[in-house]
Amino acid sequence: MITLIFKTYLYILSGIGIALLAIFLLGCYFIWRIFMHPARHANLSLIAGDDMIATQFDLARAYFETNQKNASKVILKTIIATGNRAQIREAKLLLEKV
Repeated sequence: MITLIFKTYLYILSGIGIALLAIFLLGCYFIWRIFMHPARHANLSLIAGDDMIATQFDLARAYFETNQKNASKVILKTIIATGNRAQIREAKLLLEKV
């Protein structure tokens, strides 16, 4: 009788543990997606106004300072592809630091 009760509680607790583990792993996955690809989630046209390149430089510097170097590289490569000569030169200098 006691072993039956013990086994029942054990099954219930293991089921709860597996469910909590699944929720934890799902949360980790979504956090990883957000922080590993932050450039996808930033809609610069809404906050940049007319000077999009300056806003991109600010965002790239902020990512660099917060140790998100991959996001900083993506933005700097975008500046190199779309900026003028002075902006390209500055972006290349920042990209060397990254």
